[in-house]
Amino acid sequence: MKLKIDLLDKNKFKADIRGHEIIADLPVEKGGGDTAPTPTEIFIFSLGSCAVLFASRYLETAGLNAEGLSLDIDWEYARDPSRVGKIDMEVTVLNAELGARRKALLKAIDKCVVHKTLKVQPEINIEIKQ
Repeated sequence: MKLKIDLLDKNKFKADIRGHEIIADLPVEKGGGDTAPTPTEIFIFSLGSCAVLFASRYLETAGLNAEGLSLDIDWEYARDPSRVGKIDMEVTVLNAELGARRKALLKAIDKCVVHKTLKVQPEINIEIKQ
């Protein structure tokens, strides 16, 4: 799979993903225009939306109501090296009685591809072309 990201402005980037445009920018205090989420916010969104996707699929498969399903994420930055150091996710299931299926729902969320990629780090290669 391939994805191309182009620089639009000093700290603003655009990706075209299967015909869908995603923009990333930085806040004004970091030198950007604050016209879009930061790359880190998009990363956190990717993790959260993947978790909600896997949760909703589990609920549907189990015959449970997924309506009102939501997820709140809180994250903290860490230094040395600079990165996201802690992520807390809280899944809210409003319209389904989970009972004994609570563990199964957690297991389903754990299968999220983004989550698994963070747990089992991918090989990352960087090449400079001119």
